[in-house]
Amino acid sequence: LLAAGVYVGSRPHSRQSLPPELEEFWGPFITSPTPTVLAVPTPLFFLFGDIAVRHGNVNSLEQTQGSEQFQNLQRLLKAEAVPVHPYTTIGESSAVAVLTRLLARVKPDPGLTFRRSHQMLWEDVRSNNVIFLGPVRYSSQSKHLPVEFDFVNAEGAIRNLRPRPGEAELYKVVNADGPRRWEYAEAPCVLTRISGLRGYGEILLLTSQV
Repeated sequence: LLAAGVYVGSRPHSRQSLPPELEEFWGPFITSPTPTVLAVPTPLFFLFGDIAVRHGNVNSLEQTQGSEQFQNLQRLLKAEAVPVHPYTTIGESSAVAVLTRLLARVKPDPGLTFRRSHQMLWEDVRSNNVIFLGPVRYSSQSKHLPVEFDFVNAEGAIRNLRPRPGEAELYKVVNADGPRRWEYAEAPCVLTRISGLRGYGEILLLTSQV
């Protein structure tokens, strides 16, 4: 379970150094006095009485409107659906732990705030440095930032809209073999850092297709 908002600080300590390439990448989040918010994805579930149901392609109430499958489910379970966002996934939980350790290592007081992605407001994005974790389908702000992306989500893959020499046009999810076939052997991820966007702080998207 994920609390709606959590602040993480640390005891004062001397700043440790990072390798130059990591220092360059994370520099704006380390040196900026602006607070950093980690937007953690919380997939949409529906409660039918005591039964929780998750549809992998449904991430908003609007997507259930007029759905015969959804209506049949309500009749079958004899209960009205209640939308809830009760948890985050193992992958995002691990990412939160890694990022917290990284920033605490190099910034005496990392001042991180965690927010459920579905509770993020545009004001949160404009007044903070923001790190969006997980698939963009869970966050309306990351989908509607005023920038053009080179990589976009496709069905079961990430599409490269402007491939450079040696780059693939499509990066697909690869499932494991045998009895673990529902697990991912390979899952493409995209790191997008947005700096200098007028009216916004630093923005980092650590996104995947899964």
